[in-house]
Amino acid sequence: MNREIKFRAWDKQTGKMHYLANQPYNEEIVDDELIVQICCTGAVGYTKNKYIGSNCLMQFTGLLDKNGKEIFEKMEIDNKFIVDFQNGSYILRNISNNDIIYFHDYIKQNEKLPKITREYSEI
Repeated sequence: MNREIKFRAWDKQTGKMHYLANQPYNEEIVDDELIVQICCTGAVGYTKNKYIGSNCLMQFTGLLDKNGKEIFEKMEIDNKFIVDFQNGSYILRNISNNDIIYFHDYIKQNEKLPKITREYSEI
């Protein structure tokens, strides 16, 4: 099963979100404004040759919220969690106490898809 490899990056200086979608996976993915370099330690991004760092780079999880909106890393979910990636899995980090739950476990326990409550949150 193939999933779309999509990234987006928050440029703190301009206050703009850059999107990179529907590109084949390779070591460097480029569009007009965003360059993503992928290596064994993760992915880093650049906008117009300016390093934006991995803390502002978000990958699409392959999951949708209850309204059909794509869920990316660093989004706030259900006013309680931040989406993160850890040890090869997408997790939800509790905002109030930093506890972790696996994304798929959260969906199973609640028997419904989560809702995005904020587009970007620094962890």
